[in-house]
Amino acid sequence: VRPVHRNRIAHASVYALQRMSLNYVQRATRRLFPSVIWLRPNGRNLVSMMQLIDEAEVAQQDYVQLVLNSSDFLMSGNARFQTEREVHELYEDLEQLFERITRKFHSRTMSEFYDLHTQDVTSREPVFAS
Repeated sequence: VRPVHRNRIAHASVYALQRMSLNYVQRATRRLFPSVIWLRPNGRNLVSMMQLIDEAEVAQQDYVQLVLNSSDFLMSGNARFQTEREVHELYEDLEQLFERITRKFHSRTMSEFYDLHTQDVTSREPVFAS
């Protein structure tokens, strides 16, 4: 038996408010705990990227792939890094990231990675695809 609401408009409004608040909670949760963490520096995510490298190592993944755009290295080249200081901080983050990555992974192009894994599947070593 479904309850009969005398004022369906009020009921719809309450339902809409509940949905809105749920959407805000979901959005906040996704922002705090993203399901996908990109290995792409943005000036604020060095710790997340280091954690991603650690997780890939523990999971014994064959590769991690760094995402960079050439405009990231130019002042005012994109919205993320507009000042000389921000570009310099990007380089510092990359140095720390590469230092961490090279402990376990080896740099390869995508075609080198493909060639390596199509020739002999038994001798896999972790690869850093760039």
